[in-house]
Amino acid sequence: MIKERRRKSAYRYIDKILRHRIEIETAVDEARNTNNRDTVCKSANTISDPTASEAIKNIAPVKSVTLQNGLHVKQPEKWLDAINRLFDVLYPEEAKIINMIYGGYNAIKTSRECNIDFSSIYRLKKECRHILTEIACQYGLIQVVE
Repeated sequence: MIKERRRKSAYRYIDKILRHRIEIETAVDEARNTNNRDTVCKSANTISDPTASEAIKNIAPVKSVTLQNGLHVKQPEKWLDAINRLFDVLYPEEAKIINMIYGGYNAIKTSRECNIDFSSIYRLKKECRHILTEIACQYGLIQVVE
């Protein structure tokens, strides 16, 4: 029972990450471009050379971002990399459908535009959720079991 709850919780989080992918990309860009870059790298403040300090800030990963809706995403760049890996393994038509579904289109509109039935859309969505969960586990982003 606990294992099933953890798995469902992971799948819900994966859905949120996919749904807010564009916002996460924007938040990461903003975190990198703002003057207050404490979210990027705090240790860079101890370096006296400003050029080296700036270089470290530019290569250090963003630790976390909080989206406008309150969703807090730890290691957002790893999440974006995991999503890119997901899209690498999909066929172009599948990637288009997933982009539409998580981009705000409902299943009916996606079905009509892509000439595909509902069951195929839901199967693809479920398959992508499973693949991204596996990738996220490999990256150490989520745990499905303790």
